[in-house]
Amino acid sequence: MLGLKVLHREVFKELLLLFAVCLAVLESLIVLGRMVLKLGEILVAMQLSLWDVVQLIGYLTPFFLLLLLPVACMISMFLTFQRMSSDRELIALRSSGVSLLQAMPAPAVFLCLCTGISVIVSLYGVSWGMNNFQNTMLHLAKNKAQVSIQPGVFNRELPGLTLYAQNVGKKGNRLTHIFVQDSSHGGEAVNILAPKGRIRSDTSLGKLFFTLKNGRIYNQRASGPDILRFGEYTLSIDLGRLLGDVDFDSDDPKSLSWDELTRLAQREGLAAEEGEEYAKEVSVELQKRMALPVACLVLGLFAVPLGWLCEGLKRYTSLFIILGMFLFYYSLFMTGMSLSKTGAVAPVIALWTPNLVFLVISCLLFIVAMRERTL
Repeated sequence: MLGLKVLHREVFKELLLLFAVCLAVLESLIVLGRMVLKLGEILVAMQLSLWDVVQLIGYLTPFFLLLLLPVACMISMFLTFQRMSSDRELIALRSSGVSLLQAMPAPAVFLCLCTGISVIVSLYGVSWGMNNFQNTMLHLAKNKAQVSIQPGVFNRELPGLTLYAQNVGKKGNRLTHIFVQDSSHGGEAVNILAPKGRIRSDTSLGKLFFTLKNGRIYNQRASGPDILRFGEYTLSIDLGRLLGDVDFDSDDPKSLSWDELTRLAQREGLAAEEGEEYAKEVSVELQKRMALPVACLVLGLFAVPLGWLCEGLKRYTSLFIILGMFLFYYSLFMTGMSLSKTGAVAPVIALWTPNLVFLVISCLLFIVAMRERTL
């Protein structure tokens, strides 16, 4: 009994160590790759501080954790048992009368822990991270807009606008003696003159607002110039356009919380109000948030007998096998997402089929392992 407790403790410690290493490596590669490839030019142009970059990476982390937790769980479980096999520890356990089921308590606790973490990330972490990421980027875009407005200079940093202000307040949000040429709506450009104005932003709407007061709008037409006086006139710009047309859709299912997704899925007439495509995206995201946490448990259970059975294989061969199995699962999952978004297959069937397939394979591998056979 004491020997089994030591075995369970050591196996659990090794699983945690390998899991942390796998997760850190995968997360670093994917998050940094996305930051460099997708947002690299934007972040450099905005001249962000190191703390800003760290914050943005932290907010993106939950979104990728949901995808990476199953594979990190699978790889760490497989490598642990494969290492025990390579070091002949599994042979020693079998000769001592220890079966696979007797070695399962530590992996079972580890899998339940990983699944619990994935559930928390799915229910709360993804929406928290995506919302904070969007708000931070919009706040940075607002600051960029205000900083780019220099007094006495024709500023063309804002898409569709040429802005001139004789004086700019210390905080960059109050302007005097303003000239604006607005070509953001297509067609003829409109010239606007105003003695004063201010800038404000609304991150919930993702917009930057220029409010001009007591000015005139000059519109050149074939019949002659039109002059329109106004007491207050507001120009709005999508903050996402300041970041290279980055899309900041607050209603994107990927950024919604679990409660918001369930309310949308239960709303009658959602397809008629928001469109059939949006309704499908909500259903797919809802099933995805449920299927991926369960994948931690399923893929981990799959890796245990596979590592137990792969006795005598070289380590790099074993690594290719487990990576190939993950690519097979990922291909099934992404195919299911594509089919469910097109409406060819119901999301509940398309996204749960990979888990079901690997659960069946896991049961077969456990049966083989319990019969003391090897691959």
